[in-house]
Amino acid sequence: MLNVPDSLHRSREDTVDKINESIITGLVTGQNIVTRLRERATRAEPGQALVEYALILALVAVAAVIAFKFLQPAIVDTFGRVTTTLTTSSTPVPTVPTPGP
Repeated sequence: MLNVPDSLHRSREDTVDKINESIITGLVTGQNIVTRLRERATRAEPGQALVEYALILALVAVAAVIAFKFLQPAIVDTFGRVTTTLTTSSTPVPTVPTPGP
């Protein structure tokens, strides 16, 4: 068996302890970073709901424009029939009496 001086043996133990401490410190730091990132990802930001509502509103607006574009002939036809009916109707238009002096 090899005789190792106590100072060298102790120095080796100290080095191993320092390495273990560094590893544990690194693991704890890494775990803290992951925990903070996970909390940040799951936490709702104050403006997040507003942005989501704005996106929904924009989607509804685009859908309405597309729907009106496809329905334009039917809408024009309906308004045309209403206009024709109102202009050719024999029903008199009521007049509002003007107040006298």
